[in-house]
Amino acid sequence: MLGHAGFEIYGGDALIRSLAVREEQRGKGAARAMLQLLSTRAFEQGARRAFVLTTTAADLFRKAGYADMDRSAAPAAILGTPQAASLCPSSATLLARRITL
Repeated sequence: MLGHAGFEIYGGDALIRSLAVREEQRGKGAARAMLQLLSTRAFEQGARRAFVLTTTAADLFRKAGYADMDRSAAPAAILGTPQAASLCPSSATLLARRITL
């Protein structure tokens, strides 16, 4: 097993809920592969943009084409998720990118 990853769909938007790679698999491209798979699956379910809130992995997502975004500019559906509303601290970085195949 490489790790765990998941997302939620909100209309045309996806929220990456988690992306965790087993320690012994880190540095081998596992996170990038898992993120690509998440993006493909989200696209297949109708999402055209992906968002993520993170306190530790902003650089990983930036390398994958995500850009920093002010929370106030995020769609209401993303802002209304438990992650954005209460689970992730206000210091968490919000990043977004367009999903294409």
